[in-house]
Amino acid sequence: MKKSNITLITLLVSLCLSQTSFARGFGGFNQESRGGSTPSSQNESSRILRIAPILGLSDAQVTEIEVIIDANKEDISVLKEAINELRTTLKDQGMAGEYDAENVRLLADTLASHIADIVVIKAGERNAIMQLLTAEQLEKLQEMRTFFGNRHNQDVTESL
Repeated sequence: MKKSNITLITLLVSLCLSQTSFARGFGGFNQESRGGSTPSSQNESSRILRIAPILGLSDAQVTEIEVIIDANKEDISVLKEAINELRTTLKDQGMAGEYDAENVRLLADTLASHIADIVVIKAGERNAIMQLLTAEQLEKLQEMRTFFGNRHNQDVTESL
């Protein structure tokens, strides 16, 4: 093999490996959080616990936030399980020899309902957590969202 080919192959392999490492370092390749609407390991409610020291949350606030998050864990877990089962069933319907549009519509509506249930639970959690924060903590959180980018383009104090 020519020296230039070996060099090119080495560069490509290095590039691929460095991109994989970079992505893993920033939360990429996390199979558990795939699925878009219902990430299991990193949701907005638990993210606030990671930035608690930056916001200056007291131990009492952290405990209250944990209670709020834990209160709905079982319900969310059941809904996520149902969502995964429905997604599998819908995929199977698409692969089946006989297509039943009525059944697919029913499954899709049920799936949408479960996702909406999780959104409602999470919105309630978020609202309860925001109620616990002081004005200064809300201001810091808003500054962080502005600095790091507010993905959903909403005001932190909007839910108050």
